[in-house]
Amino acid sequence: MEGRVDAPDRSGRVAVGLFVGIGVLAFALRASYVRKHPWLPLSGNDNTWYATVGRSFAEGDWGRVPGLDGKLVDSARFPHAYPLVLAVGQRLLFWIRPYWAQLWTSAALGTAGALLTTALAWRLTAAATLRLRVVAAFSTGALIACNPVVIGASAALMSEVLYVPLVAAFLLLVDAVMAKPATVSIWILLGIVVAGAAFTRGEGLVLLGVPLVALAILHRHSRPVRVGLLAVVGSATLMVVLWSAVLSMAAGRPVLMSTNGASVLFGATCPQALHGDGRGSWDGECLPPPDDEMSPALRAALQTPVKDPFALAPQWSVPVEAELGSLHLQSALHRMGDDPGAIIGTIPFRWARAVGVLTTHYDERVSFFEGRDADLERVGALLQKVVVLPLVVLFLVALARRRSRLGSALREVVEPVRLVPAGLLVATWLVLITATYGSARFRQPVEPVFALVCGLAVASIRGALQPRPIAPGLTRGR
Repeated sequence: MEGRVDAPDRSGRVAVGLFVGIGVLAFALRASYVRKHPWLPLSGNDNTWYATVGRSFAEGDWGRVPGLDGKLVDSARFPHAYPLVLAVGQRLLFWIRPYWAQLWTSAALGTAGALLTTALAWRLTAAATLRLRVVAAFSTGALIACNPVVIGASAALMSEVLYVPLVAAFLLLVDAVMAKPATVSIWILLGIVVAGAAFTRGEGLVLLGVPLVALAILHRHSRPVRVGLLAVVGSATLMVVLWSAVLSMAAGRPVLMSTNGASVLFGATCPQALHGDGRGSWDGECLPPPDDEMSPALRAALQTPVKDPFALAPQWSVPVEAELGSLHLQSALHRMGDDPGAIIGTIPFRWARAVGVLTTHYDERVSFFEGRDADLERVGALLQKVVVLPLVVLFLVALARRRSRLGSALREVVEPVRLVPAGLLVATWLVLITATYGSARFRQPVEPVFALVCGLAVASIRGALQPRPIAPGLTRGR
């Protein structure tokens, strides 16, 4: 009886120690990386835009940045969730230079992602023994805390770093609403997370919304769950529609979430992305559409020289940005129609790049301009191939062979049905990769799932290696 009373207390103490250890490890590694490999604010880079717009929010300019005529203008190249987070961090760390305040904010986001992913593994393995639970949660948290690709994203000031805590929180909240009748606060938090993903990157609503719709279909006989899931998706969709309507009115043409949304499709259909060692990736130096298709304002904007290569170039305003985005979309659709075979042929390469099977010198060249260290990216690629992918394969084998010793051990660690939301998320992500391009950057949304699967695989191996008790009345064979 005494052991039963003390068990919850012991589990709580172990959990506290586990989370403190993972948090310290995750932040220490990101802090070291921030100090040794700070990003370079090149004028045309995405991270320079995020940092500048974030600083504008923090300083009370509502995200407006200097335009071509020197006046402040609105820019909608990307959704604004990540700059707003950077602005909050800059205000909280007001005694530090904005540059470093934003870096430490992003490092804190990466740490939060590691902690939430650890919490996900701890929650899903609640029915396992304490030892196996610790093995699963520690392996999961340590992997995402130490993964060089995830560490690099934390300090590159790119919006993908916000995906990791959002996705981990999403899976935690979805499991909460599936496991038992959810409170109103959990449903509200889930809606905030889905909306946050939608305003982090343009595809965020699809990434998290599609799994929720699929779960609503799977739980169609449970009215509270079905209605709640559809309400979350509907609310986030309404916010996206309203924001897109505001942008469209400002641009004078249809705009969905951001003016730069079509650039991904545009770059993914350029020659460098269709052939050579960049196949399946994205060409950031693809030539713009012909001059005769541009308005004088867009032509003048493209011809404006960059005066400071280490600061955000003067922004063009929403109408001009939207015009270029529209031309990018038209050009991309024309290329896809002219050579569909080449587009289809890149799909296996996109998947291979996304999951980490394929890395080339092209990726190393791109990583520098995305604010990441090429040497660390190489280590991350090796980790993905040598550790992560083998453990993922082992997990899938255990999942398929349920009567094997490893399969039985896996089911002692976690109920497979509770992994359905994570599987739907990965499936949605692969479809998005099919339509865009593959890279280590775009793997950030599913890094929590990769880490979770690896942690479960390690715990399953540990469980399978444990000696099995002999049933009463049976003796070992001679």
